[in-house]
Amino acid sequence: MYMRIKAVRKSVGMSQRAFGESLGASRDIISNIEQGRQAISDTLVRLICKVYNVNEHWLRTGEGEMRCEETVDEKLRSWVDEVLSGRPENIRYAFLTVMSNLDDDGWKRIADFVERVYCETHSTTPEEIDREKDRLQLADEIEESENQMEELYPSDGRNIV
Repeated sequence: MYMRIKAVRKSVGMSQRAFGESLGASRDIISNIEQGRQAISDTLVRLICKVYNVNEHWLRTGEGEMRCEETVDEKLRSWVDEVLSGRPENIRYAFLTVMSNLDDDGWKRIADFVERVYCETHSTTPEEIDREKDRLQLADEIEESENQMEELYPSDGRNIV
């Protein structure tokens, strides 16, 4: 595992000192772990995995991929954190600030704008989009009705009604 810890540190381009500081450990501790002279605590393993998005199974066994697959929410959270840590004059920061102040009407105008852009770039008319929305809503209603019927008349032969 000590070689994999070193691989993680190298993959993020950090010195032993910086890597240790990011984990609340000294350079000497990281050096000793990487040399196999010191055992690593479960707490430090979990912290490395959390801070650097490392697959714990890989870190402990060497099996699988080094990095964990980030969820959409995790990617979004990381991006927002990165933007918020930037400078206020940054366009991404300004964009998030404006978005955070939108009311329902503002969000509707953005949705309408995005729909127009989609129609323009996909040669789709607003009527076709409305028909697709209606089709999806109808499919949802049919599925809900089927679920209600299954509750009343289960397919296993029991009669609830």
